[in-house]
Amino acid sequence: MSTAADNPNRRRKAEEYAERDLAVLRHVLRYQAAVAATVSKRFLEGKQAGHVLRRYEAKGWITLQTAAIPGGVSYATLTPAGGREIGVTVRPKAMSGAGLDAAMAVACFCVLEAAEGVRRTRLKPQEVNELDGGFAANTPHLVTDEFDDGKEEVPRIVLLRVLVAASGKPKTIRDKADEVFRKTLANAKVRPWVQSQDFGLAVVGHTPERVEQLQDAFDGDRRFDGRRVVIGLGPTTATLAKVLRRGSQP
Repeated sequence: MSTAADNPNRRRKAEEYAERDLAVLRHVLRYQAAVAATVSKRFLEGKQAGHVLRRYEAKGWITLQTAAIPGGVSYATLTPAGGREIGVTVRPKAMSGAGLDAAMAVACFCVLEAAEGVRRTRLKPQEVNELDGGFAANTPHLVTDEFDDGKEEVPRIVLLRVLVAASGKPKTIRDKADEVFRKTLANAKVRPWVQSQDFGLAVVGHTPERVEQLQDAFDGDRRFDGRRVVIGLGPTTATLAKVLRRGSQP
């Protein structure tokens, strides 16, 4: 009876699975929480991810939280054992409220809502601190290649600060976005990022209808001429299950 150790094809496949496992754990760390849909799209080519996450839970690498999100959606967080697998120290803490909403919104905006061929990646707080700009590490930021025109050998990467816009009047969100740009331009350290269009905002609404309202509010506002602003869908815990169901419909 052959084993993975003496069968090159099986050994290669086992190595690929092991690498994928580590990549998924890094994903959970980066986004602070992950749902099956994000793991499925980024790592499994759309295949079901529930059994993969349950295997990780059985190994003690993640904890599957089942009660915090309405509609039967579980989310995964990394355990200390999972952290050791990828060489980091993890101190588990419960997620709830605005923190969990932001984690879900950013993960879905980056993974589920990005157009084909576009790569969006949330930055970990320490990565934000490492940028030469003094950006707020306690606020979600991501990097994206969606503004790259393909003319340069090195793809253009833009930093986007995330503004979770699940509440408030659209015009209030619009004014808040303008305030972010004005404060950024007033900071000599960060100003060059805005002027070179290497910094912008991702304004995420929690439902498709909210996204349309935000787009209407921003359209035609000359204050954002020459500014990088992306408006898209980032469901919160209250809307995640409905958005996922809608996305699974043919």
